[in-house]
Amino acid sequence: MQEGRIPHAQLFCGPAGVGKLPLALAYARYICCPNRTETDACGTCPSCVKWNKLVHPDVHFVYPIVKSAKGKKYEYYIDCREKPDVFSRRYCYHYPEKLDIEAMRDATKYLIGPKNFTSFTDDKECKDPIRKITNIKIVSSGEKVRITYYGTGFLYHMVRILTGTLLEIGAGKRDASMLPVVIAAEDRSLAGFLAPARGLFLRKVYY
Repeated sequence: MQEGRIPHAQLFCGPAGVGKLPLALAYARYICCPNRTETDACGTCPSCVKWNKLVHPDVHFVYPIVKSAKGKKYEYYIDCREKPDVFSRRYCYHYPEKLDIEAMRDATKYLIGPKNFTSFTDDKECKDPIRKITNIKIVSSGEKVRITYYGTGFLYHMVRILTGTLLEIGAGKRDASMLPVVIAAEDRSLAGFLAPARGLFLRKVYY
């Protein structure tokens, strides 16, 4: 960068969990920032704002679509601190609420198995809303929370709506015992809010 030139393509690789995607995004944002310093992008210019929201015209996410895939694993990251962590705030949803993790874990039993998830998608024209969630793990470390979803497939916005619903349960804003009613109603308005995209990551596809 100091010489004003970079390779036309770069590959970020390493073991799972080391932060390859956040590093690649931060690097791309740095390249595009017109006000960058020697160490970081400014974070406030129009280009940086678009990168922070993952809506910059130069960002393209490409995932393999293989019809023979047997399942997927998604992870959603939440930061419950009073103030967001400056190092992870762009890739972690800041939700400054005290969560009842056990209540959230107990609620997952209503979501496991093949079900009609019409209430948990924003695809109003979905003709096949039956999906099977095989497991949901909720791990809390300090004021950071990670929710991991395992399933044969997921509908449009399904993981983010499930996350919003579980967060409302953890914050005491929703009764977990009503989840069967929400599922049976097949009504999107009865489920939780749509959690932001920045905390969501597709971690693995099973074949």
